[in-house]
Amino acid sequence: MVARKAKSKTKHQRAGLVMPVSLHAKRMRLAKVAKQIGDKATVYSTAIGDYIFMTVMKKCIEHMDTENEGKPTKRARLMASDLHHAIRNDRDLNEAFRAVGMSSARDLPNALDKILTGDDLKERQEKKRQARKTKKEKLALANTSAGMD
Repeated sequence: MVARKAKSKTKHQRAGLVMPVSLHAKRMRLAKVAKQIGDKATVYSTAIGDYIFMTVMKKCIEHMDTENEGKPTKRARLMASDLHHAIRNDRDLNEAFRAVGMSSARDLPNALDKILTGDDLKERQEKKRQARKTKKEKLALANTSAGMD
């Protein structure tokens, strides 16, 4: 009888992780983190990423459940607002992600003010002022014409 070869396990399976260790190692090499990167270093850094990921997902699911008055939610997808809320409401995660900008529909208009510099910023602020002025004029005109009827 021929002995069967045991099925090989990947690094992340051996370490008990969800994220692939080899992909993380490749990214570290491409980013040129160091001249040489050991196997244990890639497994360890992947484990850290895996732990943070699992923590954020757990907080997102808790947020979705509290949003649904404590009952398990029937939603199958996470939204950006769930992630944002979960990270910003947890003290440790907020500390870890404080330098990370998370955009959502309501945050986008003000994000450019922090990115733009010099003339571009002044031009944007002037356009905002003009838009507000035009909006106020239209409102005033609508109020006076409504009062005439």
